[in-house]
Amino acid sequence: ATIVCTMTHTPLIIVGSPGSSKTLSFNMTLANLKGQESKKKLFRETDIFKSLDPQFYQCSRRTTSTEIDTVFSRATNRQRSHIQVNLPIYCVVFMDEAGLPEEKRESLKVLHYLLDKGEVSFVAITNHILDAAKTNRAVSLYRQEASREDLETLAKGCLCKNPENPPPELRRDVEVVASFCPAYEAVMADDMLKKYFGLRDFIHFISYL
Repeated sequence: ATIVCTMTHTPLIIVGSPGSSKTLSFNMTLANLKGQESKKKLFRETDIFKSLDPQFYQCSRRTTSTEIDTVFSRATNRQRSHIQVNLPIYCVVFMDEAGLPEEKRESLKVLHYLLDKGEVSFVAITNHILDAAKTNRAVSLYRQEASREDLETLAKGCLCKNPENPPPELRRDVEVVASFCPAYEAVMADDMLKKYFGLRDFIHFISYL
């Protein structure tokens, strides 16, 4: 979704709980879409995939519409510069924690005009769904809670590259780490513990082991 939306200048809002790899997915896209510097031949020798020029903005409760407008203006000016010299580069505004700004300040309202204009790509990540005025102007991708199968894939993947056929010395360990998945689900079923722990903690725990 990130690749398709950035290449077509379609605004994208990724919604999911903390630790559900929202930021990671964007960073993986940046790592691959580097034009002639891309590691993969597919991304180097094609007109479809442009290099991405990210403009980052970290939202807070005190975010102002002026700050957001400034980020978009900077991205727009860079995009026009790339076009003038015929560089295959797309600027993309990446907005982190888009759900943090206080609604009463209406600081995100400036996005309505900026997203309709569509001069640069836009990706936002948030822990909860934004209001209809924002979501109606973008593709919304909702990251569901990890299933038992997802958890086992993550746990085993932290241990070895090919968990379906692990090296003999790791076969027992693969089964051991998978046994932590029900324990994690039990922790997340407790409303109090859920306030402090999430998928990111589970992954770091398995990696530590």
